Amino acid sequence: MQLTASTDPCPACAGPLTRPNIGQPWCVACEWNLGVYDPAVIPARGWRWLSRVDHGLAFRLDRELSDAFAAERPEPGGWTPARAILVGVSALLVLLILACAGLGIELIAVDFPSLTIVPGVLLILLAVALRPRFTRRPERRLTLRREQAPMLFALVDRVAAAVGGPAPRVLAVAPEFNASAARVGLRQVPALVLGIPLWITLGPSLRVALLAHELAHQVNGDPTRGLLVRPALDTFRELARSTGAERTAGEIASPDRPGANFFVMILELALWAISRVFLLVYLGLCALALRDHQRAEYLADAKAADAAGSAGMVELLDRLVLLHDTATLIAYNAATRAPARWRGMAESLCASRAGDLPALRQLTMRETSVWRSHPPSGLRARVIEAWPARQPLVELTEEESARIDAELAGWYGATHRRMLGAEDYRGER
Repeated sequence: MQLTASTDPCPACAGPLTRPNIGQPWCVACEWNLGVYDPAVIPARGWRWLSRVDHGLAFRLDRELSDAFAAERPEPGGWTPARAILVGVSALLVLLILACAGLGIELIAVDFPSLTIVPGVLLILLAVALRPRFTRRPERRLTLRREQAPMLFALVDRVAAAVGGPAPRVLAVAPEFNASAARVGLRQVPALVLGIPLWITLGPSLRVALLAHELAHQVNGDPTRGLLVRPALDTFRELARSTGAERTAGEIASPDRPGANFFVMILELALWAISRVFLLVYLGLCALALRDHQRAEYLADAKAADAAGSAGMVELLDRLVLLHDTATLIAYNAATRAPARWRGMAESLCASRAGDLPALRQLTMRETSVWRSHPPSGLRARVIEAWPARQPLVELTEEESARIDAELAGWYGATHRRMLGAEDYRGER
């Protein structure tokens, strides 16, 4: 995003306005016009008035949450009304699944064989379709073993201890500008996935901050990651998907689509109408959970600031503000510049945009929605700066960081090849 100074004065404070290359101008000093809904930045999905209401509500909630946490550093809390509702819905769904399975078995077993086998089988199939889903483990070929990267595992163990969480038992890599932590499988094993392109661009202190934030998700009380609320969110999403929520009524009713048949079309339209009910319930539950999820993001930031230091965490968030530009720059130069130069490219980009960072932080507040799982990166950085400064509990030297680079050199090369169009993604050297 490119920014230029406007000659027009701010109507509120008479200061200079800042004009982005896409969207409407605003005042960096007093934030006049910052919260305006701008279709050029966030295109309307469906009715524009609904997108405007969504944006206005999200902007207000984002500010209220950040102001509250800037004034008082958050601490892991107990149950919230949203979490209680989600757990209640999940409990009802689990009871319904068990009832369907039990009744189905009884119908099959009673007077076997008989016609009651048919409804019995249907009830069991329904129970299987509604069963709780668990996050899958990363692919084995993307999973690292401790003997392959002992320095990286040692760093992860140190950071996990600093945030007060369990060390991940599964550590995997991915060819993307991202990182994530989760509990996978039936046993809810802690797992961490590092996006190699993002990791390469970070210096030692930022790598510690990234690990600290992700590992803090294991202990920040995020309700959307809890086993007790997953049935409520997963079941209605699966029901909406399986009944055709991704399709539109126009696509179904189009006479030009291949294999169009009147009776099939009526059946599909009926399923589509049912899917909208499931989708509405799912979106309502998501909206209920997302505010608690955003609170949990601030809690993860707080624990990460303790482990990596306030300065490191703020710098990481500023990198996230510029993440799109960084990814674009590296992708554009991937053919001529090896991974060893990506960190320097990212740091040069951030240095060149340092003067724009206050405005770019504010601009992340404009790109908001009630459906976004994370608070704006600019607000998160502002909140950390409002807290008392923390010194890092975990430090990584340049030499240790270079040794980790050597351990992951095979994956660096695989990531580079993937960006150049290679289909296979393997890190063996």
